[in-house]
Amino acid sequence: MPVRSVLLGLVAVWLALVPTMVSAEPDTVQVFFSHDPESFNDFTMVFPQARTVPGGAGIIEQTLAALLAGPTAAEQAAGFFSDFHNLIVPGPSTCKGQDFTFFVSLGVATVQLCHQTSSAGIGQDARAQSELNATLMQFGGITKVIVLGATGHCLFDESGLDLCLT
Repeated sequence: MPVRSVLLGLVAVWLALVPTMVSAEPDTVQVFFSHDPESFNDFTMVFPQARTVPGGAGIIEQTLAALLAGPTAAEQAAGFFSDFHNLIVPGPSTCKGQDFTFFVSLGVATVQLCHQTSSAGIGQDARAQSELNATLMQFGGITKVIVLGATGHCLFDESGLDLCLT
């Protein structure tokens, strides 16, 4: 475990230094939203919407923040919605003001939400996971996505066994 902590610390330092060494250009990424009525019939049906993010070393986190922001008013009028966005309950952050924490290790992206969440049930949970999976797996090397709630437990695991971590 100490080796992992040291490696994560080195990665964090490197990520902090990279923006000062490289001038980032804006990038266009895709965020994936659910759509009415298709996503109500098939919880895995998500659809890409383009977003421009600042780019650079934090592009994945920027893309995740764009997903968390949800669809624009025009996209909502066209039937797009985000159950990932809709899970978040407004209130204080458990992560020093951040909306989420994020890291990738051995192809596994782990997102911990920093606000309380509320779900309408397994349909919303499945659509939220599908939106997040599609959004993050567009980046090479990410093969699995784990979502943790503000308490650090698997968000969509009602068993209490944290099965997402296995």
